[in-house]
Amino acid sequence: MEEAVFLKTVKKSKGEIIGSSSATYCVTGATGYLGSWLVEALLERGYTVHATVRDHVYALSKLLTEEAAFKFAKENGIDLVSVITTTVAGPFFTASVPSSVKVLLSPITDEPEFFKILSAVNARIGSIALVHIEDIYSAHIFLMEHSNAEGRYICSSQSCPLSMLANLLAKEHSYSNKKRQRLRN
Repeated sequence: MEEAVFLKTVKKSKGEIIGSSSATYCVTGATGYLGSWLVEALLERGYTVHATVRDHVYALSKLLTEEAAFKFAKENGIDLVSVITTTVAGPFFTASVPSSVKVLLSPITDEPEFFKILSAVNARIGSIALVHIEDIYSAHIFLMEHSNAEGRYICSSQSCPLSMLANLLAKEHSYSNKKRQRLRN
């Protein structure tokens, strides 16, 4: 699932709402699905943005990087916020289809490697938690603009069982009843 971590590098008092274009933010994973939307929204609001680029080991090193970032931020008086996202849905403007979207659409795209991920999540927690891309980048910006925000936040708008998600996707994308029946089994 997607995650973007941001550092607030502007000095402020606790409880102050920033919301000014003088703030500078560093968005990690800025070339990813969420990161690209977050950078776009911040720039539209007049913020200065520093970005880091994701590489292939990004997902593998995310937890260690986050732990190190929290330690560094604490030692240097920097506010750090991490937002943990669930399965992200919505439009994208990255060069390729984001893995989150591939996972979400896997019940109707016949991509078994992505469907295994969705099935595993559903088996573990009994449903698929979802969030729209606009909601998640808006949550990031809200947390950036409120100086009392710190630590980790989970962002999800709803969940549904895999069978319900598959039926909704099949209905929305007009797939055959035969395929819909296969998804129920």
